[in-house]
Amino acid sequence: MESFGRIDILVNDAGVVLSNDQLIVDTDEDEFDRVVDTDFKAVFFLCKRVAKIMIEQEQGNIINLASVVARVASTRMAAYAAAKAAVVQMTRCMAFEWSRFNIRANCICPGYIDTNMTQSTLNKEKAYEAITHPIPHNRKVGDPMDIAATALFLACDCSDMVNGFPLYVDGARSIW
Repeated sequence: MESFGRIDILVNDAGVVLSNDQLIVDTDEDEFDRVVDTDFKAVFFLCKRVAKIMIEQEQGNIINLASVVARVASTRMAAYAAAKAAVVQMTRCMAFEWSRFNIRANCICPGYIDTNMTQSTLNKEKAYEAITHPIPHNRKVGDPMDIAATALFLACDCSDMVNGFPLYVDGARSIW
């Protein structure tokens, strides 16, 4: 606001996973809270803050990043998956509530993307096979540019009829 006097687009790209690759029964409350606070609560409150500005402007575009595990179950990721599923539903609610102010809210649900966060898992041959096996045809993980291109599409006026939609960028892993 200080630099440009308005906010047209907000991209929430927050994500942490459990630090010790824990099963549900081994996850303590502090670790659960750390994941939920970052992956869901921070997204909620930043959207709330920015939406006040966008409502005043009567225009805006919110893009939240969720995950394929918002739809597809995965072991050792319950807190992360639950937080990202919450982001998907919250985004739908935002789209419904704020569309009258010409504010769109969508979310991108990446599959496994080759990033620093996924590197330790993707470097394990068995894990890589387990991750890519359910992906039809190309059986590969995504590149960060796949997500950037999707965010660009959602940020552009050419997608002005897309609102409240979770867009899965996962090589079709979520169709199962």
